[in-house]
Amino acid sequence: MEMIGKRRDEPLGFRLKDLAQIYAMVGNHDEALKTLDRLLSVPSHFSVGFLKIDPTWNSLRDHPGFLALLQKYELAASAN
Repeated sequence: MEMIGKRRDEPLGFRLKDLAQIYAMVGNHDEALKTLDRLLSVPSHFSVGFLKIDPTWNSLRDHPGFLALLQKYELAASAN
């Protein structure tokens, strides 16, 4: 993941989303959550609302880290 996003003009969102999906599919939930956290922290089309409805993330739905991530970025969005 260190190679992703080194250039300012790189379309970071799509690559991070793909990487997070791969981590989730192979059961590496901790890395998936770290990647989602990074993705949600940068400007992109990706959002908490999308995470809540996209079936891609079903394997993470009950993970405490996923629930905490949703809450973290819901609070951040409501503060703006």
